[in-house]
This record gives sequence, structure tokens and C-alpha cells, in this order.
Amino acid sequence: MKAVIGIDNAPESLHAIRMVGRLMFTQPQLQLVHVIERLSPEEWANKPQNANDLLTQFLRLQEKEGQQSLDQAAAVARDFQLPAEVSLKYGSTVANQLLQVAQNTQADLLVIGSRDESALGKMLIGSVGRKLVSSSPRSLCITRTELTQPKEPLDAVFATDHSEYASRCVDTLLQLAPKGLRRLTIMTAYPREMVRSMRSFMPHVPTDITKWLEESLNTQNQKIGERLKALGCEIQLKVMAQDPDSAIDETMQKTGSKLLIMGAQGHGFLERLTTGSHTFRQAVAGKHSVLILRSPQ
Repeated sequence: MKAVIGIDNAPESLHAIRMVGRLMFTQPQLQLVHVIERLSPEEWANKPQNANDLLTQFLRLQEKEGQQSLDQAAAVARDFQLPAEVSLKYGSTVANQLLQVAQNTQADLLVIGSRDESALGKMLIGSVGRKLVSSSPRSLCITRTELTQPKEPLDAVFATDHSEYASRCVDTLLQLAPKGLRRLTIMTAYPREMVRSMRSFMPHVPTDITKWLEESLNTQNQKIGERLKALGCEIQLKVMAQDPDSAIDETMQKTGSKLLIMGAQGHGFLERLTTGSHTFRQAVAGKHSVLILRSPQ
């Protein structure tokens, strides 16, 4: 499993490495990438640099700090026995450089840390996370919390809407094959308004629509559970009659899960208006670490 991890001078990028280590992917290969964003116009890059120039001095400072961050990240990777290569990249945006490295290395996964508890963090998840969520053709993991017990398996929630694409994302999770999960709760939620809408155009149906709907969703959860038994973790099932985002928050809290797993196609603004809107909100504005699965086209 090849993963590209964005590294900066904040501790959250180290949390990202620890998340990958805890998930225990098969044959992991990490690319730890620190991106120095270009401050000068692009056409200046090939001109001779004056060592006394202020921009040149600032660039050298950035390179020194970037290498220190990479050295620290490589040490964390060694702690988890994760093979890793490090690199400094230069470009106009962090997201574009990470996407390029992922493409060049044919990575399976992109990983970034988010410090969204601060104003700066919200700005970064806006500029980097939003770009990756909407543009990356590869699966993406955004970590938000430090894992305080590094040797214990993780509990996670797999939230699904049972769309055809979400079903294909189950295959992606099986291909990633994380062996560090202790318990996986497969949950789906439907708004109560859905039942009222169904009753309005199905008045001739004598049965309890709510019961029928929940039984149907539970059956689909069971099918996913059977497929995911190959991960070797405990499987739990949950169907909830409430808004999906609040249902996710409640399930994450009650199960003590540290990772939310969802599927989304990542086709930009249109996706946010349709089935991918919950994934987008959880990725950009949520409070949980999230693994967004992409299915190969």
C-alpha cells in the first residue's frame, strides 16, 4: 500500500503518520512530502539567486525547517516500522504538489493532518483539504486527533448510503486491507422526512413503511458486513432514523471510534449538492478523523 503524507512543522502531520501506523496496512510504502510554496513569481525560479537577497534567505530558512520536519516525520515512521522516503517539493500550492507526487508514485492513499481547532487550521483545511477532497482520484485520510494509545487496535465507523458507488468503495477498503481495526460499525441513516415523503406517494401500501425501510437497510448493512469480515475485525450494524451527520456524530461518540470511513466520488461542487454532501461536510468541517474511499473508475 503506497501512501503520500503531507508533512509540515505542526504536530498534526505526525498524527497522520501514527494513524497510518495504527491501521497496519499490508506492505506500506510511505512518501513523506514537505511542500515549500513559492513566494516569488514562477519565472524567477530559474534566475541566479543572490545569497543576500531577502527572498533567498527566507527560502533557505524554509528549506532548513522543512528538512527538520521531514527528519522528525521519518523518525515517527521508523517507530512504526514503516518504510518511508522523504522529499522537499516546491510549487504554487501544497495540494497540487501532493496530488502530483501521488500521481507519479501511483499512490493508493493521500494523508494529511488537520488542525481545524484554530483559525489557521480552518484556513488550511480550506485551501488544502478542500482541494484534495474535491480533486483527488485517490483515497484520502484526514486526521484530526492524536492517538494516545499507539499500540491498541482502532475502532471505526463505516458510514454508507448504499449507493452503487458506496458499494464499490467497500472493494477499495478491502484492497487497502487495514489490519489494525478492532471493531467496525457499519451504519446508515435516513431522515425521518424520507418516511413522510414515501407515505405521501405510497398511501396504498398497508405495511409499516418505517419497519420495511429499516429492515431493508439492515439487510444491506449485513451484506456489507459479510464482505468486510475479511478485515478480521468485529462487525457491528446500525440503522438510524435521523439526519446522517448527527447520526454519524452520535455513533462515533457512543462507539468510541477514532476513524470515520466514507465513500465519495470527488467531482467538485456538484457532488456537494448530491449524495456526497455529507462526506464533504465531514471532511471539511467535521470533527472526526476521516478516511474517504475512492473507487477506481
